[in-house]
Amino acid sequence: MDIGRQREYGEAFRRLATFGELLREAAAIGDRVGALAYDGLTKGALLPPSATSASSGKSESQEAQDQ
Repeated sequence: MDIGRQREYGEAFRRLATFGELLREAAAIGDRVGALAYDGLTKGALLPPSATSASSGKSESQEAQDQ
């Protein structure tokens, strides 16, 4: 394989490695958000959606504002 083609492959592998790192970072952020949501529900800082607000897609505060 000539040097130009090797460089093309090298660049492709570098980009793929960068993409993999970004995916790992996004997964870590998602894990953190999930953990914070669990913590918020456990400590009462977040409330679970009521049956009516869940069906309408609105939060309880949005439901309250509508009334």
